[in-house]
Amino acid sequence: MQLDDVRDVKMNIVLEPPPNAAEIEKVFPGVTKGFKPIIFCYGRSIYNPAKIVIPVQLIAHEAVHALQQDTYGLDEWWDDYLEYPPFRLHQETAAHKIEAEAYREHSNRAMYRTYRKEVARRLASPLYGSLVSVKKAMEMISENA
Repeated sequence: MQLDDVRDVKMNIVLEPPPNAAEIEKVFPGVTKGFKPIIFCYGRSIYNPAKIVIPVQLIAHEAVHALQQDTYGLDEWWDDYLEYPPFRLHQETAAHKIEAEAYREHSNRAMYRTYRKEVARRLASPLYGSLVSVKKAMEMISENA
C-alpha cells in the first residue's frame, strides 16, 4: 500500500470507544477507556475516546486500517487482529509505514528521522503485544521507504 492509496479515504471522527470495545478490552485491558491517547479504526470511523487532536499522519495510519478492513471484511479483520498477533503485526506495519511517510511530507529530514524512531518504538511496544524489537520495527517500516 502506498500513501497515495489513502489520500482520498474520508474518515469520520467519533469521540467515544469503538463498537467492539469489549472485545478489544479482553486482549488489551484498559485501552478503550479514554484514559490513554489511543485511537481506533472501525470501518470508516476513527474512534477517539480520549478526545485527542489527531494529526494528519495518524489519520493516514487509520485510513490504511479502513482500507484493510474494506478488503478483508470489517468483523473478520477485527477478529483476526485481536486473535492472531502475526496478523496484527502485518496490519500495523503497513499502517505505521504509511504514517511515517505522511509525516515525512510535512517535516525536514531530522524531524522525520526522529518521528520514524517514535513510530518504530510504538510498533514494538506492549500496545501491539511487543511482537518485535525496536530495531526490527525500524527495519520493517523503513523497507522501500
